[in-house]
Amino acid sequence: MTTIAGSAYAFAEADGTGTSAKFDGPTGITVTGTGVGTNLYVTDQWAGTIRQVVISSGVVTTFAGAAYAFSEADGSGTGAKFNNPFGITTDGTNLYVADYSGPTIRQIVINSGVVTTIAGTAGTYNLADGTGARATFSNPAGLSYIPSSSSGPALGIVDTGNNMLRFLVLSSGVVTTTAGGGRNGYKDGTESGYGQNSVGNTNFNNPWFSVSKSDGSEAFVADFDNNAIRQVSFGTTAATVSTLAGFSTVGTSLATGTAASFDNPQNTVSDGTNLYVADQFNGVIRKIVLATGVETVLAGSLGQIGEVDGTGSSARFGAPSGLTMDSTSLYVADNWGNTIRKIVIATGQVTTLAGSSSSSGSLDGAGTNARFNGPNAIATDGTNLYVTDQNNDTIRQVTKTGVVTTLAGSAGNYGEVNATGTSARFGNPTGIACDGTNLYVADNGQQTIRKVVISTSVVTTIAGVSGTGNEVDGVGTSALFWGPWGLATDGTNLYISDQGGQTIRKLVLATDAVSTLAGVRGIVGVGDGVGTAAYFDVPAGLAIAGSALYVSQALSSNNIRKIVLQ
Repeated sequence: MTTIAGSAYAFAEADGTGTSAKFDGPTGITVTGTGVGTNLYVTDQWAGTIRQVVISSGVVTTFAGAAYAFSEADGSGTGAKFNNPFGITTDGTNLYVADYSGPTIRQIVINSGVVTTIAGTAGTYNLADGTGARATFSNPAGLSYIPSSSSGPALGIVDTGNNMLRFLVLSSGVVTTTAGGGRNGYKDGTESGYGQNSVGNTNFNNPWFSVSKSDGSEAFVADFDNNAIRQVSFGTTAATVSTLAGFSTVGTSLATGTAASFDNPQNTVSDGTNLYVADQFNGVIRKIVLATGVETVLAGSLGQIGEVDGTGSSARFGAPSGLTMDSTSLYVADNWGNTIRKIVIATGQVTTLAGSSSSSGSLDGAGTNARFNGPNAIATDGTNLYVTDQNNDTIRQVTKTGVVTTLAGSAGNYGEVNATGTSARFGNPTGIACDGTNLYVADNGQQTIRKVVISTSVVTTIAGVSGTGNEVDGVGTSALFWGPWGLATDGTNLYISDQGGQTIRKLVLATDAVSTLAGVRGIVGVGDGVGTAAYFDVPAGLAIAGSALYVSQALSSNNIRKIVLQ
């Protein structure tokens, strides 16, 4: 093996030859030309660009997109913009790109570099079949080119956020859902037909990439969190999903300390004695005694996904994500259920406080009349609950009786605008924390930390630069983030899981000074240590208990880390 382009651990966007060139998160790759090929085209994910590598010489140039200008703008070459490009494929004349945070499918004419959006709508995370911009996606990742399908040349799309496979006919722009139930899970079987209302008999769990046969008769899917390769056979009227290899049940055991296992743990919260964890893909809320590490399931049943009120193991969750608590209850942002749930800690009784699992949307109202679209994190000031409604790009307020209002942001209007209430704009808000007077929001898609004054709904950016992803310590907008996700505050400092940077950052609230508390920029690992001697692998939720900060690591690591605060 030899390195033909890029320099190890030198995360940047720099054109050049061979190892003098630099990349910042290369993800997808495709080749044009015959034989060993002429050029490679690479999605440089964290830079937001498409790079070209001449195979014979190793010369690297930026082919399309503007470095770190994360947006969704069609244009020519570097005049176009991408928002986290991920998968890429080619028909020899065009490149096709899955713009993960677009969430859209883009086309690039190779001879001219002209970029157009051929499916999806910028800033709209949803599931809808349709033509062109009328179709919607939720984090499309993998793409495969199908030259000879029965409908003509087409793309197979792995719609990771929806846990589904989609099919795009290139001549018409028509998008159809072919397999997957929309929820994370593991289920082989045959669908009842094609289209978003005809699938649901099969399930995937965070699929990323696929390859297809040239006639479109079969596809093979890397089903990441099921640790499996799934085989999808496309029949005349419906698709059949089977497991070709793999599938591990790792992640479902109860135990003590490091013998315990999780499946994509997300937000955590602590009462000082216990740590509560939203074990997302296991569909449960777990309780860990901090003094002993002994864990139990407080509510839900391991691996049983759904949306059912009940007590303890009779309750079901549809991918719980956010957690907060008061003296008697836990409150859960149930991401795939599009609901806010309440758990009485003493009994484990689960009820639905607001939202409806039967439909997503953005609707203020009381109880099940309200609608959410991907609620991700939740915080409380002791009186009300506050939710990052991720796919709506809004911050919602929920009273403890279940009355929902939109505090800031406007549903479907993705961006970064500092203003008051619904005049403000957010871009994929994830984490949220509260100091009793203000809310702090990790605006993941904008690479910034935002503040919302609860009494006035005034929104400001306190750290980071909109659309500029990097890992730089500094004060306010001189600091940069690289995918901020989870937040926690002790009232003096704000702690941030900088997911793309694989670090934990600290922001002093009095000065907005940002520093790196632990981890090394861009280095993925699981090693314990002090400060930058430690490594992280997809840090997600944060919780403070006494003098310690607890970090949940999602996806491949699936564990809980502890940082002793100075």
